Amino acid sequence: MTYRDRREAKAARLREWADKRDVKANAAHEKVQTIVDMIPFGQPILVSHHSQKRAEADQRRIERGMDAAVDNSRKASDFRSRADNIESAAAHAIYSDDEDAVDRLEARIAGLEAERDRVKAYNAS
Repeated sequence: MTYRDRREAKAARLREWADKRDVKANAAHEKVQTIVDMIPFGQPILVSHHSQKRAEADQRRIERGMDAAVDNSRKASDFRSRADNIESAAAHAIYSDDEDAVDRLEARIAGLEAERDRVKAYNAS
């Protein structure tokens, strides 16, 4: 397995992890939504009422659930960003174990030398 293959496999793993985190984030959000749907809009916590403990517990569950949803969503975004970076770096990188590494290096050197000559000619004028 070449280095390029290992990098592409890592990017694929990161994308899988991102998908799993998205599933977790959606599940946490749906769980929170079911709790929120049971509470009438604008209903305050009735202090000294028999429903106070449950309302406060629901409030804590909603907060924890939203925190979990946001954390998992951020982690998924981070994994996708890392996978994108790996893939963009691999797109223009030349690894020593590539079959055409020598040809690609020679082409890159020729291009850089041509750029250097162009800049030298521009500076001379």
